[in-house]
Amino acid sequence: MTARQSSIQFQDDVILADPHGPHKPRGILDAISEIQQYYTVEKGGSNIPEDFLTVKGKVSFFMVGFKHASLSGLVSILLTPMALGVASECIPIFGSRNPGLFDKFLALMIALAFNLAYSGLISILRKYNVGSITKTAIRSLLSGIMVAMGVKVFFSWVLFHLMYFVAFDPYNLTRILVKTPLLSGTAKARVFDFLLEFRPVLLTSAYFIAITSVLLVGIPAIFIYRGGRRLEEELRKEREWE
Repeated sequence: MTARQSSIQFQDDVILADPHGPHKPRGILDAISEIQQYYTVEKGGSNIPEDFLTVKGKVSFFMVGFKHASLSGLVSILLTPMALGVASECIPIFGSRNPGLFDKFLALMIALAFNLAYSGLISILRKYNVGSITKTAIRSLLSGIMVAMGVKVFFSWVLFHLMYFVAFDPYNLTRILVKTPLLSGTAKARVFDFLLEFRPVLLTSAYFIAITSVLLVGIPAIFIYRGGRRLEEELRKEREWE
C-alpha cells in the first residue's frame, strides 16, 4: 500500500491518513519512492496531517538509512586498506608491485564505488525536499545514514588503531609467527616484512574513512538542503502568480 493508496483526498484538498498509517519502506529505493509520493501530494497543494507519519513511520525511514549505510560502511572498512595498500605499493595489482597512476586510481575507486553510488542515490532527494511530511521523512532517512556513518568512523578508527599498535606491533608479530608451525622460516620472514610494510596503511585507512565519510554524507545533505530552499522559493513564486 503506497502513500496515495493510504490516503483519501476530499474537495478541500485535505489528505486524511489511513488508520493503518503510511507504507513501511523496506529498502532505500522503496524509501525514496515513498518520499516522492509524499512530495507529489504536498506539492499539489494538498495537506497531509502532521500525525500521518507516526513515530513508527519515522523509525522505519531511520532504520532503512541506518541499515544501508552500515552495509556501505562494512564494504568500506574491508576494501579501504587493500586499496590504500595498492596505492602505497604494498599490495600488487594485476600482478605488478609497481602500479601506475591509473592502477592506483582504479583501486581507490573500487573502495569508494559503493559509497559513491549510495551518495549519488541519496542526492536525488534534493528534488523533493519540500512539504512538512516529505521533509520529516527525508530527515529521518538522513539521520539513520549519519548515525551509521558515525558508528563506522568510530569502529574503523578503533579497529585500525588496535591493529597498528597491538596486532601489528613488531614484538607481537614475532611472537605470533614463531608459534605458527605451518610456515617455514623463510615464509615467516616474508610475512613479517610484508606486515611491517603494510602497517602504516592501517592508520592512513582510519583517516581516509573518516574524511570520505564526512564528504560522502555531508555533500548530499547540503545538496538536499539547498534543493529544498530552491523548491520552496519556486513554489512561493508560483503561488504569487496564481
